[in-house]
Amino acid sequence: MSIFIWLGAGILLAGCDRGIERIPVAGTVTYKGEPVATGQVLFFPAEGTETPMSGALLIDGSYEANANGGVPAGTHTVKIRGFRYHPKVVESGQTPDTVDMNDFLPKEQFIPEKYNKQTELRITLESGSGRVTKNFELVD
Repeated sequence: MSIFIWLGAGILLAGCDRGIERIPVAGTVTYKGEPVATGQVLFFPAEGTETPMSGALLIDGSYEANANGGVPAGTHTVKIRGFRYHPKVVESGQTPDTVDMNDFLPKEQFIPEKYNKQTELRITLESGSGRVTKNFELVD
């Protein structure tokens, strides 16, 4: 009878989903030497990596992707987007402090497409690697 218990336990363990290994990733993003004040750093599974995408907000040049434990282990394509107030807003002198809460101050995404829509940025997160620091220094 004990062989049936061990056999049943083995089948149960083989069928269990232990989850996806995730690794916290943090770092900085600069564009033309300046910290990107507002944006996103997104990690999309590269071809052959079957994990969900993940990401982090970019605030004052720093990001930390640690939601749900971090970015899944494996290879990922990295897309970076930075947002700033549209030049017409800057010219007008409006700021979040000077407008009504119901007004909309348009922003634009200013990071070149080679870092988002046409990105070739990649990161490979090895299983068991622990927290990873990855800085991105973007140029034109």
